[in-house]
Formats: sequence, structure tokens, C-alpha cells
Amino acid sequence: MKRLLLERFEDDEDAFSLLSQNMLEDAMSSVMVTGRMDSRKKQRGLAILEREGSNASQAINRMFDRIIESNSAEFLFEEKDASESLRAAASFVDSLSEKRVSRFDSMSKEEIKRERLSSRGVI
Repeated sequence: MKRLLLERFEDDEDAFSLLSQNMLEDAMSSVMVTGRMDSRKKQRGLAILEREGSNASQAINRMFDRIIESNSAEFLFEEKDASESLRAAASFVDSLSEKRVSRFDSMSKEEIKRERLSSRGVI
């Protein structure tokens, strides 16, 4: 790479020096973060990120941004109270399944028909 740059900028050492300095600064401003995890977990996570239009680098950057903004990593270690979540879900489901009782519940179709006609004054 250095040889290629030297050939390109052989007549202008100042330009080469400036370009080299900028490349060095760019390389130093970006670092690699490594971590270990189960390969299956990685593949599943990457698939989800890809589906959402993201990648591991973007996810890690967002995580670090949130840690810095909140000055805390607490959100990474919060455990949701499963029993509270289950109670809330059960309550919601119970509210959906309330059966309405009507006077027609115990009647046959014929009895319902007669009752309706009678209430309209037809019979």
C-alpha cells in the first residue's frame, strides 16, 4: 500500500504525508471489539439483525451509545419479573373471554323465532 501511494504521489511529498496522516487517523479512530458466544446464538442474532436491516457492528455501536448516554449498563442486566408478566397476560386474556349471557341461551331456534316475532307483535 505504501509503495502504491509513493508511486502515485512521488512528485508531491507533502500530499503523500498528509494522505498518510489522514489514513493513520482513520485507522486509529475505528477499533474492533471482540467477544465470545455460542455459534448458534451468533447465527440466530445475525439473522434477526439482517431481517431488521442491521448488522452486528451497528448493534454493538448502538449498545455502547446507550451505555454512554445513560452512563449505565443497567438495562443489560434487568430481569423481567416473569410472574408479573404472566399475571398481566392472564388478566388480558380473561377480559377477552367474558361470556355474555342472554335470555336466548337456553332456548331452541324455534323458541327464539317465536319470541322475536311475538316481541314485534307479529304473532
